[in-house]
Amino acid sequence: MEQIYKKNRKPNLASEGALGTKEFLASVEAAARAALPRSLAGQVHARIRFSLLQLYFRDPSVHYEVWIQRPSARMRRPNPARLQGKVGTIEMGLHFEGPDRERNVALLARLVSQADKIIEALGPRVEPEEWTRSWTRLHESLPLPARLEPAHAAELGSRVASWVAACQPLLARAPGARRAMRKVSRKSRHTDSPGRSGGQHSVT
Repeated sequence: MEQIYKKNRKPNLASEGALGTKEFLASVEAAARAALPRSLAGQVHARIRFSLLQLYFRDPSVHYEVWIQRPSARMRRPNPARLQGKVGTIEMGLHFEGPDRERNVALLARLVSQADKIIEALGPRVEPEEWTRSWTRLHESLPLPARLEPAHAAELGSRVASWVAACQPLLARAPGARRAMRKVSRKSRHTDSPGRSGGQHSVT
């Protein structure tokens, strides 16, 4: 019986260097903070939801996101249209998910107008997208490794920091951005926790 048990027992991934999803995303967050300038690292907020990591400054609806996308064990026959061909990838980008569609579009347009600077900093894989009726994003798709390991978390954290360094100064100079940030800051004083604000994704 002992031999059968050992044969069928699932391996301890942690002992082999692999991380669980939440532990991996927490490591990405830590690496991103370490790579950011101190002035930004002290201002950034973070939240982890299922397979999502979101980093934001003041306004949770404007956030940098790392989204691990892989097929669910319960999904025997995945719907290709639903998954949009993104299974087995890590989606990374800057999302605008506020209730005001015009503002979301305007913030994305501000980044698109500085495409040369962004491509120089982040490379040509970055793409703008209006991905729902009101939300927009600038994003890229990265390959999902077979195992989530600390070394890869460190690489992704550095990549997130590059996104922040490239995009955050442009957002700060966007027309109306300072006024909008002040409005959000005032509103946050009368709400619950910032982790309950902003849009949420379905990760099933």
